[in-house]
Amino acid sequence: MNLLITKALEEQDIQPLTEFPRFLLNEFEQKLVATIINYTTKYGKPPTPERLEKLAPSFVSLKTKDPLLDVADQTVERKKNDYATLLLEEELAALKKGKTFDVSKHISNLDQLALTSSTIHRYTTFDRSSYFRSGKPVTTGISLLDGATKGVYPGETLLLVGRLGVGKSTLLQFVLKQILESGKRRILCISKEMPAADVFARIDAIFATFNPLRLREQEEQEQLLPQLHVTQGIIKETGSDIIMPRLSIWDVENIHSMARTFNCDAIAIDGVYHLTSSEMGTGRAGWEKLTAVSRQIKAISLDLGVPTITTSQLKRGAGAAEKFSDEDIGYADALGQDADFVVGIRPLGHAKRNRQELQLIKNRYGAKLATLVDIHFDTMSIREISTQGET
Repeated sequence: MNLLITKALEEQDIQPLTEFPRFLLNEFEQKLVATIINYTTKYGKPPTPERLEKLAPSFVSLKTKDPLLDVADQTVERKKNDYATLLLEEELAALKKGKTFDVSKHISNLDQLALTSSTIHRYTTFDRSSYFRSGKPVTTGISLLDGATKGVYPGETLLLVGRLGVGKSTLLQFVLKQILESGKRRILCISKEMPAADVFARIDAIFATFNPLRLREQEEQEQLLPQLHVTQGIIKETGSDIIMPRLSIWDVENIHSMARTFNCDAIAIDGVYHLTSSEMGTGRAGWEKLTAVSRQIKAISLDLGVPTITTSQLKRGAGAAEKFSDEDIGYADALGQDADFVVGIRPLGHAKRNRQELQLIKNRYGAKLATLVDIHFDTMSIREISTQGET
C-alpha cells in the first residue's frame, strides 16, 4: 500500500486512494488515507511523500516507475488475496471450535471488486473534496463575468465569440494581460489571426496605456521605445511569460506537445476554428473536424490541468439582433458544446464610444447574464458600464 500511496502523492493524484475499498485496508492504512484526504481538503493539493513521512512517522515511501493505475490495480489484487486468505483462516479457526462462519457476505464484497477503483466511480465512496476547484483561475477583469463564473479554473475552457472585427482578439489580449499580472504564469498563445509581434505589441500597449497605432508612425518611435523597455521590465518582474511558436501551428496535437514541453499554466487560442485534428484524417465535413478539435482542446485542458481561452466566429448573419444565443456560434454543436463558458461580443454602434455588450450565453455553473463595456483605444483600456447584468 505504501507503494501506491507514494506513487499517488508523487503524481498529485489521490483518486486511487480515495476510491480504494476501505475494507481491504488495515487500521493504519485507513488513517494514512484519511490524513491525505484531510490535508488535501485543507491546503488544496495533496502532501508530498516527504511531507507525509513527517505527518505519519511510521509511513515509509517506496518508489516505482510503473504507471499509477497499474500500481493501483496490483495493490487491489494483492489486498484481495490477503483478504481471501484472512477469511479462510477465520473459517478454519471457527470449524476447529465447532462453530460456523458465514463467509458469503464477505465474498460478496470481493465480487464487487471485479471492476476495480481505477476503472469506475462510486457515488458512495467518491472523494467529496474533489468538488472544490484547486489551482489558480484565470479571470477576465470584467467584474460581472468573473463574479458569475468565479474564474476559469484548470481544466476549464472559455470561448469568446463574435462577428468579424468586433474585438474578440482585443478582449483576449486584455485577458492575457490579466494572467500576466497575476504572477508566475506561463501562457502558450496560438494566434491564427496575427503574428507574434502584433500580439506582443498590443499587450505592451495595454500595459503602457497607448494606442498601438502609434507604433506605425515613425516619429513616435523615439518616444515610445523607452516606455516599451520599462513595460518589458515590469512584465519580467511578474515572473510571467507568453510563449508563441515561430512557425504556424494547425494541428491540436502540436499545441498539446508545446504546452507540455514548456510546462505552461494556461493556453490561449485566437481563431480556434482554423485548427485541424490529425485524428479525423481528410475528407471530413467541417463540423466533424471542429468537433474533434473541440474534444481534443478540452482533453488537453483536463490532461495538463490548465485553463484554456479560445476565440471563434459567429455564423454569417448572426449578431445583428439585440441578442444572440449559442446556436449563433459557427459550428455551434462542435465548439460550444465542450466549452464551460461562452461569451458573445456584440457591438452597440455607440456614436462616440466603442461600446460593446458581453453576453455570457453559456455558464456551466450558473446563470447567464450580460454587461456593457467601453474599450478606449487611445489608452488601450476597458471600462465596465453595467453593474447589474442587464442587457
